Amino acid sequence: MLSATHEAMLCPSMVSDKLSLLLPNDKLKLIGQSERFENGATHMKAKVFVSLKPGVLDPQGKAIQHSVELLGFSGIADVRQGKYFEIALQDSADQEQARESVTRIAREVLSNPIIEDYLVEIES
Repeated sequence: MLSATHEAMLCPSMVSDKLSLLLPNDKLKLIGQSERFENGATHMKAKVFVSLKPGVLDPQGKAIQHSVELLGFSGIADVRQGKYFEIALQDSADQEQARESVTRIAREVLSNPIIEDYLVEIES
């Protein structure tokens, strides 16, 4: 089974299909779209941070650390890479419902819970 990241790389529409199953289209906008909806309403913003769990090896982080050291930066003990997502929600969803929906999206689409942790923040 492919992770959500690999699915997005192979077939970006797969991720949007999964998102539409989790949250109705009228409640969801992806980053890069306008800060306002067509009817002029503002929205809440969800921020999702995904990172590898502490015991999971991070070869990309090690490569970044090595490159940073080669560029002359010192004092870097460790580098761990992750992913960051912003999801815009219409204000018609209450904050608790928005948190539940975005947490489900983070768990089922944006992360691999076996090797990754995620953090959801909701901004009004």
